[in-house]
Amino acid sequence: MRRTINVGGRTRSYNMVLPAGHADGNSYPIIFGFGGWQHSAERAHEYLRLEDAATDTIIVYGQGVDNAWAGAPYAKTSINQDIAYVRTVIADLAEHFGGDRNRVAAIGLSNGGGMAAVSACHMADLFAGVAGVSGAYYAPVNRGCQNLPVAFMAIHGTNDTLTPYHGTTRRGQQVLPVPELFQSYERRNGCFGGVDSRPAGNNATRVSSRNCRKGVEVIK
Repeated sequence: MRRTINVGGRTRSYNMVLPAGHADGNSYPIIFGFGGWQHSAERAHEYLRLEDAATDTIIVYGQGVDNAWAGAPYAKTSINQDIAYVRTVIADLAEHFGGDRNRVAAIGLSNGGGMAAVSACHMADLFAGVAGVSGAYYAPVNRGCQNLPVAFMAIHGTNDTLTPYHGTTRRGQQVLPVPELFQSYERRNGCFGGVDSRPAGNNATRVSSRNCRKGVEVIK
């Protein structure tokens, strides 16, 4: 279902999937899915398929302006504009569909992973946790964050050549190294005592920081 909203005088939209048996008066968690650069909400839906794993949940597939999300140098919107968009979507869901503002999470791919990081950075008052998959973590997505803990996971290949695990410069903008992003969330979440590493499937390792107010993990 596509829904249209007004954000700061601009008409924007999002796609949503309501849970089976959705009923007025009930309260539902919300999960945002943010697609990669040049991916529409419909394209993101095709590969994320969040409703297949998260039952009894309102799923949102966000629609970026010109199929891009803020923080990246090719985005047509500012971080503040896309923050306003996400907040308006949450308010719309809470008012009309039973969305629970206290149970909101996000996952994003590539440029959408950067938008998930924007959500964790600037909307930790709303988001319980976010995950980025091969996230394009351009430096602005982790700048000026709220001083609030938020659960954070990065899923990232160490041989990624488009958004390298150890960072790069692309389109004149720094792409943050995943370890640097991880450490910033360790500080925000008050983690101490080192990390635990354990296998997470073939050729993958789960690195989890210890004693955090909210979890911080990388699957690399």
